[in-house]
Amino acid sequence: METGTKGRPKLVMGGYAFFRNNCARNKTYWLCSKNRTIKCKARIITLDGSAGMILKNQNHNHPPTE
Repeated sequence: METGTKGRPKLVMGGYAFFRNNCARNKTYWLCSKNRTIKCKARIITLDGSAGMILKNQNHNHPPTE
């Protein structure tokens, strides 16, 4: 995990950047970094305390950013 330019937690996977959106119970919800600018709907859910990951929506409407 990295930190974005504004200090927000950032997750990079497959060349795409995701920013933390919400934390609830044992899950952390991540939105594509292009969510606000071009309405990309890709999302990831990570499970705290394990290496588990749920790919909620893998379809990006843009090429990889990193």
